[in-house]
Amino acid sequence: MNIKAIYAAGGAIAAVAIAIFLVISSGIFGNGNFHGQVGFNQNALKDAQAIKLSIKNISGKQIDNKTANIQVVLMHIIQTGEQ
Repeated sequence: MNIKAIYAAGGAIAAVAIAIFLVISSGIFGNGNFHGQVGFNQNALKDAQAIKLSIKNISGKQIDNKTANIQVVLMHIIQTGEQ
C-alpha cells in the first residue's frame, strides 16, 4: 500500500476529529457545556447529607476451596429532624 496515502488518510482523520472537537466545545450545538451537565440544579446540593447505612445481614457460602460467595445486605438509616 502507498505510504503517502496512509499518511494522508491519518491526517484527514485527525483534522476531522479536531474540527468535531472545536464545534462541540464552541457551543454551536448546545450550551457549550462539554461535560453533559445540561440544566443541572445547583440548589439541590445545598441541603445534601451523607448516606447513613448499617449492615442488616451478612451471609457466606463456600463454593470450593478457593472461592466463596458473600452477600451483604445494607439498610438505609433515615433520620428525621435535626440533631
